[in-house]
Amino acid sequence: VDFQTWRNDQELILLEKNNTDFEIGYIGGGNALLFFREKEKAREFVKNWTTDLLIEAPGLNFAFALDSTFEFNDFQNCLKRLFETLKENKSRYFPLTSPLKHGITADCPFSGGAAEVFFEDADGKRYISSISHKKFENAAKKNNRLLVEDILGDKYTLTNNIEKLGQGPGKNHIAVVHIDGNMIGKQFMDCTTLPEIRKLSVCVDEVMYKVYREFLGFLVKQMDFLTKEPGFNIQNEGNKTILPFRPILIEGDDITFLTDGRLGVCFAKKYLELMSCKTLPKGARLSASAGVAIAGTKYPFYRCYTLAEELCSAAKREAREKPGTSWLDFHVAYGGFSSSLEEIRKANYSINEGQLNFGPYLIPQEGENGDFDNEKNIKHL
Repeated sequence: VDFQTWRNDQELILLEKNNTDFEIGYIGGGNALLFFREKEKAREFVKNWTTDLLIEAPGLNFAFALDSTFEFNDFQNCLKRLFETLKENKSRYFPLTSPLKHGITADCPFSGGAAEVFFEDADGKRYISSISHKKFENAAKKNNRLLVEDILGDKYTLTNNIEKLGQGPGKNHIAVVHIDGNMIGKQFMDCTTLPEIRKLSVCVDEVMYKVYREFLGFLVKQMDFLTKEPGFNIQNEGNKTILPFRPILIEGDDITFLTDGRLGVCFAKKYLELMSCKTLPKGARLSASAGVAIAGTKYPFYRCYTLAEELCSAAKREAREKPGTSWLDFHVAYGGFSSSLEEIRKANYSINEGQLNFGPYLIPQEGENGDFDNEKNIKHL
């Protein structure tokens, strides 16, 4: 199978041109649209591929939808019907994709599953679960794309150590930043032809990687200041300076990264500004929403990430009311938290006259003024 044909020649639909049995519609953002000439071949693919997933990606859940009446000349309606079926299937079936844990096995320090695979890293030798082992393997491959050599060169690098993001004595907070594009899913659903959806998929990937490169360039320019600024503990690994920035996920319009707690809001704002300068097919300006959760370095990452997602959802609610705009919301936690964002704010930010007015904040486009740049809100921050 040629995985690049659909990217390189987006207008070419092989099933209409020759006797091929299979074709890739598009792959991106955790979704894949695949075409088979025969329904049984599609079912056979699902069976064989999910079997391979149990070995190559244990713990990963997938849902499928098959439509044997799909027509290219009614692409939009057929795609909508396919996604509706997919949504139903996601809620209907929950397969067991993780190896069962027996009482005699040790626990994996990362996943809590059965420690069954011998693993060696910078922290030593130990047994971990097959799920964690596969994640480590894939993370190492993905890291090569994040280390952009023509920008970082021989001077800068990224770290896997959460304690080396610039935190100094008494400044031991990190920021988990989650960014998600606004209305991207709707733009995919609005595509009326297969070439159109292919162009959008390729464009989103290219634009977001370009934004990532531009952000890295911006960050490198700030390093002279951050290295000299008291309170920031910029460290080295080998002969390279560690950037106070660790991307976790850069895939499609989803971005998650870690940074020093004091830098989270301004880095998120900069990322949104870079995204807002870009356009998608048909001239639509790209917009996004961001959530920034700031907590102690030792606080469980999963809880911080969950809060960052909630903050991003709060920002997206504002974006839906004002299409084409980008928004940011944030929360600083000085202790533990276990409630939802709404409950946290109701419990901690209420006065006799009512609840204090917190974000989300509007991120201005070039030449505009937004809520975030309002003098009153800057002092509040």
